[in-house]
Amino acid sequence: MLAEDQTMEKTMYVPILKWRQGEYLAVGRTRETIKDWMYPLFEIPVEQWDFENDAPAKSLDDHLKNVGKRLSTNWKKRRCLFDSPHLAGDDTMANGDHHLARVFDLARASACQAIPVTGLGRHLVYQQAVASIIAQDGRGCALRLIPDDLEGNPSAKIDGVMHLLA
Repeated sequence: MLAEDQTMEKTMYVPILKWRQGEYLAVGRTRETIKDWMYPLFEIPVEQWDFENDAPAKSLDDHLKNVGKRLSTNWKKRRCLFDSPHLAGDDTMANGDHHLARVFDLARASACQAIPVTGLGRHLVYQQAVASIIAQDGRGCALRLIPDDLEGNPSAKIDGVMHLLA
């Protein structure tokens, strides 16, 4: 569901990268001519775990606070995809905002052109966050399918998600 102006006129490489330091720095160090052929999909990983205290090593707020700055530094104003399949679909920040909404607020504040990614089995709260991002940014979204999504009647499932996002 990419916006109409996003038709891919040339072959693009879509690497799926964890939003970890080594991966976003590697993208940042890639030559500009190579970046012209890339459309990265960044996945927000689960926060690191503090096994001694049996709790996350840092809060979700701290985990995500530098996304916009790091995206701006390493990918600049190029379009990219953002997904968070490893976090709970209803995870929120300390202020109650959905975690994906926060990522996109930070990306917008840094003039980055991120596009949300969703899937068929995502939590309703996640789908609502994606719908809100689509309405605000007008860049559409990407639908990420897994093999199980193709069983049964995939068209009806896809139609259902598209209806939620419209």
